Amino acid sequence: NSHGQFHYLLVSNGGNKTYTATFGAARAFPSIILFEYTYSGTASLDGQNTSTGVSNNPTSTNFTTTATDGVAFGGYAENSGVTTSSELVNGAPADGAIRSPGGNFTSMWRELFSAGFTNAATATLTGGPEWVCCGIAFKAEVQGGPPPFTLMPQNYT
Repeated sequence: NSHGQFHYLLVSNGGNKTYTATFGAARAFPSIILFEYTYSGTASLDGQNTSTGVSNNPTSTNFTTTATDGVAFGGYAENSGVTTSSELVNGAPADGAIRSPGGNFTSMWRELFSAGFTNAATATLTGGPEWVCCGIAFKAEVQGGPPPFTLMPQNYT
């Protein structure tokens, strides 16, 4: 019964935005999590993968990136009352994570990267629940130097 997806908007026209997700009545734990970044250059999709399982170790399974400047995300869709810990992208500890507000246990984490990789987004759970784990990465056309992605402040309503 677990479902997870990433949706993204690579070009925005600025200002306040409203994001709406409509879930079917049969979805027991509907959640939406947003990360917003500004970036220099042109951003594009660089790699993604999704996997499901029943264990303490959700993984997106490996996906490949090619960029020298990018941001990658992992996501966990819940089917139980446990939260993720020890979130990793490409084997490196995530530099930030959000768990959805409102008592749901869905989570999403991020990591800036400065070299292409073939690896997964992973996390740790307790109790061996059913899970879906997604990984996705974006690159910026401006290569070299500091990562061009800058995280914007988060506001939930």
